Amino acid sequence: MAEFPEGMLRCWPTPIYRRQMENCGPLNTALRAYILAKASGHAGAVTTNVGAWHSGVDARLLLQPCFSPLAGWIREAADTLLRVIWAGTSPDAQADEYAVECWSLVYRADDYQHIHIHHGSVWSGVYYVSAEPSDAEVGSGAIEFLDPRWAARERARATYSITPSAGLLLVFPSWLQHWVPPVASLRERICVAFNVGIPHDN
Repeated sequence: MAEFPEGMLRCWPTPIYRRQMENCGPLNTALRAYILAKASGHAGAVTTNVGAWHSGVDARLLLQPCFSPLAGWIREAADTLLRVIWAGTSPDAQADEYAVECWSLVYRADDYQHIHIHHGSVWSGVYYVSAEPSDAEVGSGAIEFLDPRWAARERARATYSITPSAGLLLVFPSWLQHWVPPVASLRERICVAFNVGIPHDN
């Protein structure tokens, strides 16, 4: 990674890690079956979700052997974000370990998320297990991030919108406000959301 230009300060950058995973079909099939089976026998939690089924924190999900690729991708994203934040001072930065908690969500027509942040973590993210191609055409259920610069919102682009697709991984600072407007698709949208923390001894 190239060093930041001399004399230029990086003040409060807001990086968003975005990666479209390849060859993720088998993983998505396994995740979809696991999540829908859990949803069929679990009432679900309510946080900022409206209508969408929320599994609550699922300590077992990333421990399933068939889901290990997702755990590895989350670790890789966290390492990359650390290197971005510490560019020029610690180009090989990585934590010895990360504390990761995750949960799953199933959206159907008209389900959405209120604006929110994630407390008690460094990075947060979402991996999309399934998303209808037609969603991109109607712009439904995109994840939208709010410009954190309060004073700049009247003069700059206030939001940044990303349309979900199956296999898309997004990771961002946990303090970054975001929401999901209503989903229009008649088929379920399934995703795994997560928080990443760094133990204090790292």
